[in-house]
Amino acid sequence: MSVHKLNRIRRYAAAEAWACKSDDGPRLLLEGDEGARSWLERVAAAHAAIDTRHVARVVATHLDGSKPSIVFDCSATVDLDLIVDAAAQSDIKMEFPAAIAFNEVLLDTLEAAHRGSPPQCVGALGWRNILIGPDGDMWLFGFGENFAARHPERGFSNVGSLSAAPEIAFGAAPTPSADVYAAFTLIQSLFPHVDIYPAFADAAAGTEGASLRDALVALSADILARSAEDRIGDIATLRGRYRAIRALDGRMPSADPATMARFWADLVAAASGDLPAPSARPAAAIVVDRTKRAVQIGDTAPITLARRKSLWRLLDRLVEAHVDDLGPQSVDDLQNAGWPDERILPEAGRARVYVGISTLRRLGLGDVIVRNDNGYHLAESVQLRVAT
Repeated sequence: MSVHKLNRIRRYAAAEAWACKSDDGPRLLLEGDEGARSWLERVAAAHAAIDTRHVARVVATHLDGSKPSIVFDCSATVDLDLIVDAAAQSDIKMEFPAAIAFNEVLLDTLEAAHRGSPPQCVGALGWRNILIGPDGDMWLFGFGENFAARHPERGFSNVGSLSAAPEIAFGAAPTPSADVYAAFTLIQSLFPHVDIYPAFADAAAGTEGASLRDALVALSADILARSAEDRIGDIATLRGRYRAIRALDGRMPSADPATMARFWADLVAAASGDLPAPSARPAAAIVVDRTKRAVQIGDTAPITLARRKSLWRLLDRLVEAHVDDLGPQSVDDLQNAGWPDERILPEAGRARVYVGISTLRRLGLGDVIVRNDNGYHLAESVQLRVAT
């Protein structure tokens, strides 16, 4: 089976993940150097042992040459690390029912892996372990050899969104107990990117909801125990504890998988840079207030960007280019304007710009911000007034 590379999702310590196409549909290619052959073999064997749609099925292996590889039946184009970062820069948050659905999918997948023959565990989880496709589907990678969570030099380490159970960081083999620890801390790492249910916020602030707060504290203590023997030891128990906590508030919404899939799909589309064509109607007159960091389109209410600094910098760069007749702004131009003096991986920088522009257009600038082969610009028909 031949596959054609479309875009690189991520470069790891000894391999790369590529979104590909084939005659049979979208595929994911995991391609390593010669030193990665043994762990690619372990990855293929682990995936064969797990029966769940959220662990990609292996459709081909090429392990004998100088570039050993595995081909998966998987349409993923980005990983969670990239789109969470891009969403955070535009202050986009997941709805709480979608977040519960994410929680359930993660636990379902780990539980299926633990039922594998033989059982499969990861021990450490980070945002790079989860890949997302254009339809909002998600897959968990890291079984057999956790390449997504391993630093090239330091091994596993609790840095950023990655969390390894303490014993894993010191070289122990992954266990279901370690996966409980990793899943819990991964879910916690996503809290800032979720529109948290008010009762949780109140409990965290100590204003009300003492029983909910006590239950959350007890759960943390039972999972983050230093000794694996004192920790919740299986995913089913963790799931039960989560559901018992949510049951303390009878009004708390339930999981909504459809909303979760739409959220991921919208982010993946935005991160790809595909903009819908503007409407045929002329762009309205707009007023940009640089003091208030706001923009008003026609007679509509002003769009305030004072607290969304990256979005404001992107828009202000486009306004400056329009006023000074600088022409379209490239992705690199906009990245430098939106995140000055910040070192960003190229794929992350592009995603930030694409999601930022998509967010501005969704806020009401859909007929104002357009793109041609040279980059982004304000529509020529814009009647622009800048107030300073």
